[in-house]
Amino acid sequence: MARLPHLLPSLVALLLLSTGCARRVQDVESPYLPRLEALERELGEIATVSAPPRGARFQPTGLYLEDGVVWVFSSEHRRQLGFRFDPQRGFVRWGERSGPRETTRCVVGSGAFRGRTLCLGRSEPGGVVAVRGPSFPTALSDRAGYRDLAQVAPDRILVVDDLEQRLVALDPGGSVRFRAAIPSGSYRVGSLGGGGSFVLSASRPLLSTYDPRGNRRYSSPRIAPLRDATFDLQQRALYAVGPEDAQVRRSSGPIRHLSHELSIARVSAEWTLHGTSRLDVGQLGLADPTSVASLGPTTAVALTGSDRVLMLGAGQAAPREVPVSGAPSELIPALEGFMGVSRLDDRLWYLPATPGAARVQVDLSPGSPPGLEELGARLFYGTALWQQNAGSRAPYTCNSCHWDTETDARRHPGFLERRWEITRSLAGVGAVRPIFSTGGAKSLSRALEGLIRGLDERMWSEGASGYWDQPLSLRVRDGSVSLSAWEVREALLRFLMSLPARPGPLAYSEGSAWIATRASGSRLFARDCAGCHLPAASMRRPGELRALEPWLRRGGAVTEPLTFGAPAFSETGTGASFTPNGNRISPLWGVGRRARLYVTGRARNLRRLVSELRPGTAAVHSGAGLTPYTPEEQQALWVFLNSL
Repeated sequence: MARLPHLLPSLVALLLLSTGCARRVQDVESPYLPRLEALERELGEIATVSAPPRGARFQPTGLYLEDGVVWVFSSEHRRQLGFRFDPQRGFVRWGERSGPRETTRCVVGSGAFRGRTLCLGRSEPGGVVAVRGPSFPTALSDRAGYRDLAQVAPDRILVVDDLEQRLVALDPGGSVRFRAAIPSGSYRVGSLGGGGSFVLSASRPLLSTYDPRGNRRYSSPRIAPLRDATFDLQQRALYAVGPEDAQVRRSSGPIRHLSHELSIARVSAEWTLHGTSRLDVGQLGLADPTSVASLGPTTAVALTGSDRVLMLGAGQAAPREVPVSGAPSELIPALEGFMGVSRLDDRLWYLPATPGAARVQVDLSPGSPPGLEELGARLFYGTALWQQNAGSRAPYTCNSCHWDTETDARRHPGFLERRWEITRSLAGVGAVRPIFSTGGAKSLSRALEGLIRGLDERMWSEGASGYWDQPLSLRVRDGSVSLSAWEVREALLRFLMSLPARPGPLAYSEGSAWIATRASGSRLFARDCAGCHLPAASMRRPGELRALEPWLRRGGAVTEPLTFGAPAFSETGTGASFTPNGNRISPLWGVGRRARLYVTGRARNLRRLVSELRPGTAAVHSGAGLTPYTPEEQQALWVFLNSL
């Protein structure tokens, strides 16, 4: 089944480095390792079960405008905060409401949807919830697995159903107008005017367009998946941001082609794209564009990794950089500029499009000195580790590949390109050991020691040493802090060890049909799979196993995620074996949230993986011969795996 999550694709280099580099990168005599591994053992005793807001922080991830009120939401909880914007008084608190579980998008309805505000939650049964106006019962299945929504016509909204790889059109009564096939790993839908739409996907990176009847009109294959896109109706231009569209390489030395770009394409009346142009964001020394918005002649891009918003205006000689701290993660056009949120600073802000005009901002939670775990998040989302050395390459961050601690589904090379592996999710990594599909790092501490050294270009300089002992300065909400070399390691370890497992899309489905099918799948899994994928809460304690049916009755992955992995190796399937004993047995929690599966990403969805299972054979995952499962049994296994 799916293979082990790992930290950064660049860390794979630590496994096959030359003797000289290995001595510098994974020095077993490092003075930090004994203390760091002791802390890891201590933190490993703490279960990573759920994801409540840390302390009093709101952790904003998105926002929307509704009748002059800007509402801010977070994927971490249901609360939404409302603010009115007054040019004299700034943002004035207006109210509070509750949204769906793990909110990803909210749409303020127009036309036949006027008076309703609809929000979609990635872990919400039924997906769509009306947070204002009449309730919105839909024909969508009472489960999770819906990723995004958009209103594309006065009488139609579109919903991305990633579980079944469908684009679902709903009318104002909640009935289904049509379902259209879309690529697996689709996560973003938006309007192209006149009922047309675009979809971004990751399993096979594509930018696709669809006509009002759901027919695909255009497909732009990509090597790297885009993060976000927006359509400017007046200019008929589609602006998209994301990683550089090139194959990541590592034939020798540092990783290459982890830069970022803004692409601009003209959209025809038939919803096809023409005349794409690109701005190399990495060449400007900037990293991780995660959101893009347009307002008249001005386009704004939120650069999470660089704490900047990039403004581009018509006729402007060069883009304008506006400092915005705290990992700006989402922005929307508003008034005569843009509003956005900074996840790590817990801030809502307004940036006028006019150069020199004053910005306005408001804190969403009380200020307090950041703890080491919060500083570790800033190391993860920012470029501080990369910027230890001012080199010529474009900067990148952990978040460049592990989007929001999950995965961008790209394949990345090992050192000298001897193998290619899929990017892994970091959710629940604190309960995983050893690290990497090769098991090359016996502890997360050793992987971090290599990461902190290996992201610096000086690692590749003959005789370079000591650069990993330098302190780092980090921007925080109310200034900056300096971290010693030890504190850098402790902060990043505490952050990664705290990341919770994210239950799969069917974990919250409670209807009788789901419950019965899930229980049937658990019995098949216990018989055929649990001998390798152990139902334990941590791979650090593989002997503490759970009985699956009682576990499901107690709430399953919603209350206690199990790793379904083991600190062992096995040769299965036809894919690459990275050690003489095969590959590390991978954890399966959250497997239904992943876009590509197996070490190499060979299976693009769980249905294909289930159809290839051959229990009782040496290959197990080879896909050779006839499946031993009936269609009903395959469905039961699929439901169970999507519930982990």
